[in-house]
Amino acid sequence: MASWIKRDTLINIRQTREFVINIPPANLADAVMVCSKNYPPEVDEFLKAGLTPFPSKQIKVPGIEGCLAWAECKLVEEILREKYSLVIGQVVHLEVNASFFNENGDMDFERARPLSVMLGNEQMWFTRPVFTGRKADYAEMFDK
Repeated sequence: MASWIKRDTLINIRQTREFVINIPPANLADAVMVCSKNYPPEVDEFLKAGLTPFPSKQIKVPGIEGCLAWAECKLVEEILREKYSLVIGQVVHLEVNASFFNENGDMDFERARPLSVMLGNEQMWFTRPVFTGRKADYAEMFDK
């Protein structure tokens, strides 16, 4: 994950050496934007965004209730750059919201509507993946 240098989240990761990568649905775009603001450390971003903590299984840091998946991570390395920091973590627990997956473990993208972001020089666009109609087995990637 990447973070701007002056972020309370980055300070928390450095202090706790833990973090959760939350995979939110598209309907949480506004809450994600609220959480992206540069609040002082005493401000509870969950409260500001109207979010509920989701208890983690292997670490103390909570995820966000209502997400599609949660990757609980322990800090491995931080690569510092001029304006941002690349945070590398080891996933110690991965959990999915089973209500968005079928019995084979495939996500129903139309129902789940996973949130993604396209970044530009001065703004960002909140997007979501859409099924193109083509499926492929992993075996197609390899020569026979």
